[in-house]
Amino acid sequence: MPLARQALHDSGEDIHAALWPTVHDRHQLASRHYAFEGRCFVLAAGSVMRAASLPPELEVAYDFRHESWAGADVRVHVNSLDGEAPFRYLRLRDPPYDDDTLEALADRIRPLLGGGIRVYAYFKHEDEPSAPQYAQQLLELLR
Repeated sequence: MPLARQALHDSGEDIHAALWPTVHDRHQLASRHYAFEGRCFVLAAGSVMRAASLPPELEVAYDFRHESWAGADVRVHVNSLDGEAPFRYLRLRDPPYDDDTLEALADRIRPLLGGGIRVYAYFKHEDEPSAPQYAQQLLELLR
């Protein structure tokens, strides 16, 4: 396996965007192989659409993990609570979460919910099935 691909797998990639000039059988086969090998979802696109071309009602959050994307002009960055969009998307991938951490997160989310902003929070778990418990605890703190 090439080192670049192994590095993506090792980074904990959940969704891989496979951008092909067109989508042929060999591209679908390569995408399926990548999904199997990397244990991730693969979004295989036959062309690229600019963010400004997306329908405004489509809620899209961008997860840029390289510093070169730091100033990207998009409506919602994953794990950012700032912005003008009517929603936020949180991806929490560093368990364990103690009570104080979840309470602090709830304190940051409460004003957004009070202002009518939808918050989607996704707890990732790989080594143990703790995500549903963290999600339930966060919901209880927000009530």
